[in-house]
Amino acid sequence: MSIVNATADRHEALATAMFRPIPFAQGFGEVLARHQPHAALLSVGDLVEGALWVAGEAESEVTLQIEHGDDQVLSTFLLRRVRDERAYIGASGLVLRITDARASESRRKHVHHLSWSVEQEGAKDLVTCGQLAFLRMLRLGATLNEEGRTLIPIERFGLGSLGRSIEAFERIFAHLGLPLSGVMLSDLADETFACNLGVLEAILDVGSRSVLPTFVLGLDEDQEISEEGWEPCIYRVPITLQMKQHGLLAWVEGAADAYVHDGSIRGFRFLTKEKAEVAATDIPIEDGRATVHVHPGWPRLIIGGETLTTGEPRGGPVHGHFSLAANAEGHERTES
Repeated sequence: MSIVNATADRHEALATAMFRPIPFAQGFGEVLARHQPHAALLSVGDLVEGALWVAGEAESEVTLQIEHGDDQVLSTFLLRRVRDERAYIGASGLVLRITDARASESRRKHVHHLSWSVEQEGAKDLVTCGQLAFLRMLRLGATLNEEGRTLIPIERFGLGSLGRSIEAFERIFAHLGLPLSGVMLSDLADETFACNLGVLEAILDVGSRSVLPTFVLGLDEDQEISEEGWEPCIYRVPITLQMKQHGLLAWVEGAADAYVHDGSIRGFRFLTKEKAEVAATDIPIEDGRATVHVHPGWPRLIIGGETLTTGEPRGGPVHGHFSLAANAEGHERTES
């Protein structure tokens, strides 16, 4: 379907309204015969001048082909068009957009503009969308297009890491014995969900560097952190987080350095992750964010974004355990 009389300044708003994974329940001709325009058309009436001019099929089903190395996957998408732009709309909510050749700013050449988005409204979850195999292939080096057309590198859409995220979904949920039902592709756009997914992936990658952040608490603002203040220790700390409706508790163990000041431990520099266990929990999880519970009297450490934030101390049912390596030589200093 093509809506042909929208003005250029309203193109994006019109495209956003029309390029959603909400299929027309019946053929467009039948809808018009009953004088009942589809809700998607009613929603764009204010974005065109005068009457709404529609040309072509209401929508058509097309097959997209994606290739990576020797692997090939075909998947069905809906095709719609607004002015000079066509969109391939997947049941998962993935939308791939390609414009006709447009004049560049210098007007010396004409180029196609490619983009992608993930829509939530009308989308199906990863179990029922029927597109998991296609989504897994969205990785660097893959090419795709409508079947029969010249294949396009997915980097031109700005894609490249989505397939890896999908595999992380599947691997982590399978490891924890959690169902993928209810998990949406659009969940990746949720900052907390995406961050927690990355934290879980790092936790389960035993042998890698620790996912836990370095921190020092309780020093004066002008007091420098001395390298001599770090002493080797071992640790076992809990991390709580939420994945969809599932509350999870992870216990992580490894080697670290403890920062000792005036005879007490003030912080940790986590170095290795030698063991990790993750299981479901009914412990209340505030905001669902991945949170490290180091010590019952210390602030909670919230992992996420580009900075480490803290929350009010919660005595709670879980907290970390630490032993300075020096204890083996008869020293008494231990935080647990």
